Amino acid sequence: MKKGFTILELLITIAILAVIMLVVGGVYIVGLQEYPKIFNQSQLQSNANTTLAGIVNNIKQGTKIPDSYDIYTKGASVLIIELPAQDTNGDFIYVDDVLQVDTFIYSLNGNDLEKRVFGYDLGVRGGDDGNPSVILRNVTALNCTYDVPSNPVEATCSITTEDRTNLKTYTYTATRTAYLRNKK
Repeated sequence: MKKGFTILELLITIAILAVIMLVVGGVYIVGLQEYPKIFNQSQLQSNANTTLAGIVNNIKQGTKIPDSYDIYTKGASVLIIELPAQDTNGDFIYVDDVLQVDTFIYSLNGNDLEKRVFGYDLGVRGGDDGNPSVILRNVTALNCTYDVPSNPVEATCSITTEDRTNLKTYTYTATRTAYLRNKK
């Protein structure tokens, strides 16, 4: 009696291994194709959340949300916040017992979310003169609502961002609510 495998047994084994390799390879290829999309979506969410966290932090440090500043008017797509001006030691700046303020303006310019800072000249944020800095790109909407439109102490802001990759559009909206300093 001969020991070994017949040709039929070898062919069946090769066929089974080929099917297993096709399944494993298919799962691997799908993973490779989906990774960039999932990574882009994750980056989109992370960037929107980080940007909104910075805005919320400024609201929490703010003393007032004025109706207007310079050519800007508070509204759904424009947020104006007054923050206490600080010196290099981090102390608030008072002149004749009046707290000096830096004004932060967030607004949408096309698909760019911009931040402008009009700082008190002698403070650490002075001298910026309101030059815009883009803090987030691919923004389709900035929406801010206020608890009392005439004298708000609470602001709810949302940022909607969009990513178009591989002929698909992914949209993400982050929303946060914050109260001004010492107002709640």
